[in-house]
Amino acid sequence: EGGLPTNTQKIRVDEDRIEARSYRQECILRDHWKDNCNRYVIPLMIPGRSPLGVVALCESLKTGIPNEQRNREFQLQSFLNQAARALFEVEHRRNQEARAIEQDEQLKEQTHQLFLLHRVSTLSQTIDDLEQISHLILTAITAHFGLGFNRAWLFLLDRKKDNLAGQMGIGSLTEDQNYRAWEKSASLSFEEYVARLLKGALEH
Repeated sequence: EGGLPTNTQKIRVDEDRIEARSYRQECILRDHWKDNCNRYVIPLMIPGRSPLGVVALCESLKTGIPNEQRNREFQLQSFLNQAARALFEVEHRRNQEARAIEQDEQLKEQTHQLFLLHRVSTLSQTIDDLEQISHLILTAITAHFGLGFNRAWLFLLDRKKDNLAGQMGIGSLTEDQNYRAWEKSASLSFEEYVARLLKGALEH
């Protein structure tokens, strides 16, 4: 009950505070706190690694035998070292899971893009119309179901004039126009696009 608002506290490790000093020095530090309390700050240690953090705790001032106090601190440090290993394992597993999910998403995206490029390559060999082929190639580069670039242009070599002549461009002049165009075509799948392309039913 009445938990401390630790989630709102942030202490830089280079600050001159007992928590930061304990972290940097990797040792137990103690001081008096609010007149009637002893405060301890104990680093969460993992062998061969920097501390995961620190634990700060307080207890009422009381007289005791120094040896008993040292034994108590030793037991507490031993317990927190085990706790640190448990925290490290949880964090490690979470990081592994996050990496696995990210790699899975990347693999799915790469597989989708490879499939799309294969379909475009296959279709382009069956289309005789240069404008349709050009539109197909540039759409695969810019569409939401494709590679997702903002704009693309196709230049073909004019052998007679020895220059690159603009054949077609897809995209808008402004980001706002691009956004509206993407919204308009967001529900269109690749197969639906191809069907419209081959029927000559695409909007320009």
